[in-house]
Amino acid sequence: MNTQKVFAAAAILAAAGTTFAQVSPGAFAPSSTEDYEATGGGRVVLNDIFGGLVPVIPGAVTHNSVNAGDWIDFRGGNPVVPSSGGIFGVQFGFGDFTLDFTGLGGITGFACNATAAGVGADMIEFFDMAGNPMTGTVTDPDGFGPGDGTMEALSFVSAVPIGSIRLTGRETCFDDIAISSDGIAPCIDWTNFSFGDVGDVVTFDFDITAGCPTFKITDAFLSGDEFDVRILDGATEVAAFSTSPDPTVGDSEGDFDIAFDDPRWSSGFVNLDTGSYTAEVTVTASPFGSGGAGWRTDVFLAPPCPVVEGDFDADETDDYESYPGARSAITAVFGGAVPIIDGSVFHASVDEGNWSDFRAPGGPIQPTSGTKFGVQFGFGDFSYDFSGIGGILGFKGNASAAGVGDDVVSFFDMDDNLLCSFTVSGGFGPGDGTMVPFSYVSDTPIGRVNVNGRESTFDDIGFTVGEPVCVADCDGDGALTLFDFLCFQNLFDAGDLAADLDGDGILTLFDFLTFQNLFDAGCD
Repeated sequence: MNTQKVFAAAAILAAAGTTFAQVSPGAFAPSSTEDYEATGGGRVVLNDIFGGLVPVIPGAVTHNSVNAGDWIDFRGGNPVVPSSGGIFGVQFGFGDFTLDFTGLGGITGFACNATAAGVGADMIEFFDMAGNPMTGTVTDPDGFGPGDGTMEALSFVSAVPIGSIRLTGRETCFDDIAISSDGIAPCIDWTNFSFGDVGDVVTFDFDITAGCPTFKITDAFLSGDEFDVRILDGATEVAAFSTSPDPTVGDSEGDFDIAFDDPRWSSGFVNLDTGSYTAEVTVTASPFGSGGAGWRTDVFLAPPCPVVEGDFDADETDDYESYPGARSAITAVFGGAVPIIDGSVFHASVDEGNWSDFRAPGGPIQPTSGTKFGVQFGFGDFSYDFSGIGGILGFKGNASAAGVGDDVVSFFDMDDNLLCSFTVSGGFGPGDGTMVPFSYVSDTPIGRVNVNGRESTFDDIGFTVGEPVCVADCDGDGALTLFDFLCFQNLFDAGDLAADLDGDGILTLFDFLTFQNLFDAGCD
């Protein structure tokens, strides 16, 4: 789905304080169960479960299908015993993966049977449909299960839809995962409306339910129409946006889903809190003097990410030379101004020659300056906390993975809400121990940066709290002109990942749409 079509970004104009929904232990009647028997076994990687309805998002590790007798609980030395059948799922290593329930509209119940297979803590974290953390995180310092290979039963319920669940542990095993969607109202399907010429105003009422927080609108039938949209709670405006500009004129499409995803038709969306609203739609372009469009509510749709790849001049740089090395833990960087938040691993200081890149062709990790660098001490994640300095608008550095797998860099706002994530397929660096540069800029303050990978290494990290270089000013002349489009097209045609503005790791039409979005927003 094209989530980059909103060229004039939807803005919540009256923002409330962040609240976190509660998940609690409790029983429920399952609506669906995954017993892993159809997943094949043989340690194959699972990209989804529940018959393809629930994607599995790898973190530091993948989720794999394993046969009974092929996985050991090393706490007691016994084979892991599935709670039913002869196949179960595992964390393929020490780290995390995520189950994504947003495509189902969220869930209100989650249960499973689980046992750790290595020594250490297990953790279950819950996130709402917008990716915000929910209270009720479960941590077992000794790992799930008694240590003899048998699984223990876990069950949780929530009054608010759970959008995703992150499972972190030490080769932890799962079986008979059960879910429930009780209490989640279905989304409102596409509803068509007619309008007249420029200036015509159409109003209608709609409800936002917990599992369907997104209001969407699209032109349809003959393309070329555009709209300004106000969302009202009673007489109070709570959101306003304009649908995407510069559609084609005269193309025909009667399927609202197709039109919403196609930049030839003007469309837009906004995410709202649960409640009853009125939409006020003003026609701003109507080449035929009248037409038809559609609106609906839907599961959470992420707005365009305010963080993009781009360079800047760093205010501060940390070269790791002031730390002791010797694999000692680092609790803060930048002279103590930026705390390190341990995740499933901690951040450590390492001397040159004391850490190796185990990918092919391999070799010792080489710092980009000096003789020391920082590492993820294991397969997992930690965070740089910039909230204490008021947030940052740019983050850069040099990095190399040390193990096989992807690196993921995630950015959070000052309220610790997820802004977006960037996945580096295969991990940073070419695999020979040398580091490569990375650099991200944002038009909204970044409060926390989470790095998740396979013993990945970092050096010469830097940040800015000032205005970063405007990404839309591609040629750097200080003005936005046609030559910036030509500059971006040259980067795209050359296969330069500096043109990967939506951060998906590939160059597509959506990178052009993102660039146009940034260009239209300007550099002020």
